[in-house]
Amino acid sequence: MQSKKIAVADTSAEASRYVAPQPDVRGSAIRRAARRLEIDRDLRLVSTGLVREVSRLLVEEPGADPEALIERIEATLAASRADYQRLNNARINLRGERGVAFADSASLPAALAVYGHRGNYHGAHVSMAALGLVLGPLVGLPDGEAGRHTAAALAEELHRRCEIWTLEQGGAVHVFARPDSAADRMLAGSGTRIPRAPAQAGRVELTVV
Repeated sequence: MQSKKIAVADTSAEASRYVAPQPDVRGSAIRRAARRLEIDRDLRLVSTGLVREVSRLLVEEPGADPEALIERIEATLAASRADYQRLNNARINLRGERGVAFADSASLPAALAVYGHRGNYHGAHVSMAALGLVLGPLVGLPDGEAGRHTAAALAEELHRRCEIWTLEQGGAVHVFARPDSAADRMLAGSGTRIPRAPAQAGRVELTVV
């Protein structure tokens, strides 16, 4: 009886090695947490601005004509709603953009890389008030309104306008600016820009045995 020869697949180490993507569970969790923090930051600044403005109206105009006061409050509500929609749209659109080249004026910390899409990174300030002192002139409030706003409120206004995006972390306020905007140029000053290397998806080499 003749024996049958059975072909055996080459199971050498070289033949079984290949490079394949590996699900990044930890990375996905980090990105979800970062996105949640983005949303919370935007919502907090919209709410802060709304409460501040409505409170000011109620304190400064207690004897105002009801119709006039209602109109001003409605205008404030409409402005806050517009801020909310603008920030929401920016958050979606910025994450969908690909191939954007960023030129930072400070090295982007690794812990903030998940927010790199927010714009050119310009380092950290000790507070929103300190940032507002630098950028306040860009807000362009109507005559007579500037004195009613603190430096912190001016920085928050620029955030709601999507000129900048801020994040309070580790006792400091980190700031990104929309590329080539007035805020971007002011924060960069005459310093040397740092071209940011594009993020690359990681690959893991696997060996099948």
